[in-house]
Amino acid sequence: MDRKFWKGLILGIIAGALLVLLVLFISSSYEDQAIPLTQKAILETRMNSSCGLNKYAPVQIRGITVGKVETIELTGEPDHDAVKVTFAVSAGKLKYIALSNPDSMARADADQKYSYARVVADSPLGDSLLDIDPGRPDQVGQMKDGGLIRTVACSR
Repeated sequence: MDRKFWKGLILGIIAGALLVLLVLFISSSYEDQAIPLTQKAILETRMNSSCGLNKYAPVQIRGITVGKVETIELTGEPDHDAVKVTFAVSAGKLKYIALSNPDSMARADADQKYSYARVVADSPLGDSLLDIDPGRPDQVGQMKDGGLIRTVACSR
C-alpha cells in the first residue's frame, strides 16, 4: 500500500469523526425541547385572539423553553376569550408557576404574585411564542396539571 492510500484513509477518518461530533452537537441542542410523554403537564389559557401563535410554538418561562403549544381551538363567542390554547410543560417546572389571579374583573397582570401568560414575538419574521410570567408560587400556591393561566391581551 502506498502513501496516498494512508493519507486518504486518515483524512476520511478525521472527516467522519468531525461529522459524528457535529451530529451529536446538533442533536444535544434540541434535546431540551423534547418533553417525554410521562413527564409533561398540560395547561391551558384562553384569549380573545391567537395573536399569531401557532401549534408547536415554544412556551417559555423567563427566556427558558419549558414546553410547546399543543392545540389552538376556537371556542365560544368572539371577543369573549374565544381562543383556547392548550400547552405542555415539563412536569418538574410546575413548581415554578404560581396560580393565576382568581379575580376575573382584574387584569391578569395586575398583581405580580400571580402567574399570567402573554404572546410575544419570537423573531422578526412573525413567529410568536407563549411567555409565562411565573409569579410567586411561594405566596399564592403552585399551578397544578390541567390548570388555567390567565392571559394578557396581545398588542397586535
